[in-house]
Amino acid sequence: MYLILLSGIIFYMKIIKYTFPLILAFLGFLIYSNILNAPFFFDDEIYIVDNYQVHNISSFFKDFSGTRYVGFLTFAINYYFGGLNTVGYHLVNIIIHIVNAILVYVLIQITLQRVQGFEGSRVQENTRPLDSLTPRLLPFSVSLIFLVHPIQTQAVSYITQRFTSLATLFYLLALVLYVKARVLGFGGSRVQENTRPPDPLTPGTLYVLSILSTILAMKTKEISFTLPFIIILYEFTFLNPPSILAGAGFKPAPTESPLPLRERHHIFPLSLWERVRVRGIYLLPFFLTLLIIPLTLVAGKGMDELAQGQEISGKLKEAQLADISSLSAYNYLLTQFRVIVTYIRLLFFPVNQTFEYDYPIFKTFFDIQVVLSFLFLLSVLGFAIYLYLRSRKTGNGHGILISFGIFWFFITLSIESSIIPIRDVIFEHRMYLPSIGFILALVIAIFLGFKSLEERLNKSLFTYFLTIIGILVFSFSSAAYTRNMMWQDELAILEDEVIKSPNKATVHNNLGIAYAARGWLNKAIKEYLTALELTQDYRYNKEVYVYAHNNLGIAYKNKGLLDMAIREYKKAIEIWKTFPEAHNNLGSAYAVKGLIDDAINEYKIALSLNKYLYTAHNNLGSAYKDKDLIDEAIDEFKTAIKLDPYFPEAHYNLGAAYEEKGLMEMAKNEYETAIKLEPRLAEAYLRLEETLLKAGFIAKANEAFQAAGRLGKNIHSPD
Repeated sequence: MYLILLSGIIFYMKIIKYTFPLILAFLGFLIYSNILNAPFFFDDEIYIVDNYQVHNISSFFKDFSGTRYVGFLTFAINYYFGGLNTVGYHLVNIIIHIVNAILVYVLIQITLQRVQGFEGSRVQENTRPLDSLTPRLLPFSVSLIFLVHPIQTQAVSYITQRFTSLATLFYLLALVLYVKARVLGFGGSRVQENTRPPDPLTPGTLYVLSILSTILAMKTKEISFTLPFIIILYEFTFLNPPSILAGAGFKPAPTESPLPLRERHHIFPLSLWERVRVRGIYLLPFFLTLLIIPLTLVAGKGMDELAQGQEISGKLKEAQLADISSLSAYNYLLTQFRVIVTYIRLLFFPVNQTFEYDYPIFKTFFDIQVVLSFLFLLSVLGFAIYLYLRSRKTGNGHGILISFGIFWFFITLSIESSIIPIRDVIFEHRMYLPSIGFILALVIAIFLGFKSLEERLNKSLFTYFLTIIGILVFSFSSAAYTRNMMWQDELAILEDEVIKSPNKATVHNNLGIAYAARGWLNKAIKEYLTALELTQDYRYNKEVYVYAHNNLGIAYKNKGLLDMAIREYKKAIEIWKTFPEAHNNLGSAYAVKGLIDDAINEYKIALSLNKYLYTAHNNLGSAYKDKDLIDEAIDEFKTAIKLDPYFPEAHYNLGAAYEEKGLMEMAKNEYETAIKLEPRLAEAYLRLEETLLKAGFIAKANEAFQAAGRLGKNIHSPD
């Protein structure tokens, strides 16, 4: 019976060894298959739908600045091949997540190879199944749980959070390449004996690729700032000189040493300075990459700034700075003590998840929740330090791995959960990278518990261990799939948020936008008014307060209540004078009332604040056309189209301007382009019909007229 069990284990290990990428890919696509057709949400509108630079991939080859350049570039590639079809965007996000799970597997596997007790996959005599499975089962378990955990859904299903998952990909890849380079001999002789076939890439090549991946991570999201610190933690934990590792739970040293003979005589113990000096040369380039993010933030005027210039409907750079000034670093730190405990709870028990949490801001350390959270986190960190030091002395490789996982969790979380104030104090996607360390520590702790029981009971507990992992994977997979169901409908997410966070103004404002998009203006107005009521003291939530006034103005305008709309736009501008979209919307209301000169003035103010606001260029062109300034109007329409070639209203208006000048062929082309971009644009069919009649194309004119009739005139008429 025991031999049958061992044979089954060997077969199982071989399956994992050769098919684990396929297993991860299958599970990943299965769990996230229900989001492929999910629409754009929230900041997707800002960073993708309304971001003219993403719509023009050539602009990325002129300016390489911006802390999130690489992320924006991938959006531009998606747009180039698929426009605004969300399937491509979601597919890329899912693939990135699966690749990250594979990288987690590789990283844990090569790490286990450095630790005693994990040195092979061959089942030997008197070896328990749990021990023999370790080199494959533990990395596979960690990567599986990382892949299916429902807390990852926000980072994967929310298209904009590709910044997080993509930065994690480069982060993990840089670390894996660095470890591979060191293990294969970069910086000295091989760190460990290697009987496998030679790697096709030299250690030096792997090292250079690691630096390149680090740079790409830094240019994807700011969380990558912690990467050099993780690398040095890994270096001094798992890549110390082998003669030191041999006595600290790591594999025995090979006959050769990576250090010169003089240092070999004094190798145990090496002082901290000697260890740093030996590694300083090849660690230095990684620490130089730390300059990338701060220098970009100070001097960069690329993708981030341009996107921020257009994000009036979502997030303004100026608004973010105002929120930071209203939330002190001290209050943010106190709040994060409680937030991190919430993160840990979500990692253990991912229930009551929501997109935006209605989280209180703590202002005194002596609040009981803050004190208890601080003591809990301090005890966890203290335990990790104690376990790390003790494990190195006693040769406990399991303890080293658990402490490393805990250190990973706190270090990778430090950028977003320390003293740097961020308006939204908690978001689930911030757990994407830190969760790797947490899951590693959890799986190793479960493994260690079962191994200890095996020794005490003198019986195999492999099936029980596998059962626990299987239950976790199944329950997390089910929860993730269920959570993703909500991402299919923006309204479902927002209505769920209102239930879970009824006192959060942002949620009501966003729900109002969703209602307005469906034409439910009365419901939208009710939500905007609720948001305004919750932000009466707008000093602490100026962004939402201003947006709610602006959005309320849009709803009133769409109901024909122009004076009420103008009042709301003016209130928004009164609080925030540098609000370009509010000026643009105010100009639109003036234009409807026939106050063309006032409208032109507001459009110009909007463009002085944001010259990339293509809707303002289009509206200004329409105002010029109303004043018979046709050449000026054409220039504005062309500018709008240059900023967004997929803007049907601008093409329609340009066609009308050409028609005014008698340029019938050019007018026909623009009308046809507008119809191609928006087939429901009934007014464009009517104007195309008139143009074709004037050109003598009677049959085609009749087809255009019939198409307009089927749609109903003004169904989607441009402003």
